[in-house]
Amino acid sequence: CRLSQYVTVGPMPTEHRSTEHQLEEALERLQEALEELRRKEAFNFALFQHNPLEITVVDRKGCVVKSNLARRNASDALPELGAPLFGNPEAYDMNVGEELFRAMAAGETARCPEVRGGERVYDFTLSPFAHGAIVLRRDITQEKLAEGQLIIGQTGFAQRRRQRRPFLARLRALQHAYRLG
Repeated sequence: CRLSQYVTVGPMPTEHRSTEHQLEEALERLQEALEELRRKEAFNFALFQHNPLEITVVDRKGCVVKSNLARRNASDALPELGAPLFGNPEAYDMNVGEELFRAMAAGETARCPEVRGGERVYDFTLSPFAHGAIVLRRDITQEKLAEGQLIIGQTGFAQRRRQRRPFLARLRALQHAYRLG
């Protein structure tokens, strides 16, 4: 785009032609910067929308401003735009909304690592910024179930091992007696 497209004056005097050239170069640099900004915005939008973590952006009042595809496709309903994200304090076994406001007041990221909501277990990360906060929610229900199964398995193994100790002691005694005999 040339500056002359936007300026409807007659020919510039010779002494001002270098100024016209400088303005054209500045406009060209500005257009290149805008194009770079568009590319970066498209990249950031893709990162936000296609992130597997459930992401909700809230304003300083804790109301939903934006969410990504993972959060909108989650099994539980997302509050409407403009509604408080944590409007129902009984939805989780702790008041995550209070933690959100504490994090925003302190200006520091906070974690709520094992929050139960219905039959699910979530890990929340609350990251404040100047205009609100980014709320990351990760469903860790399957991990917690696997941990429970592992503990049950380890407990059962330990019990079986304790039950086998007398048998192994007798077996070793017999082996020892057989070698001596």
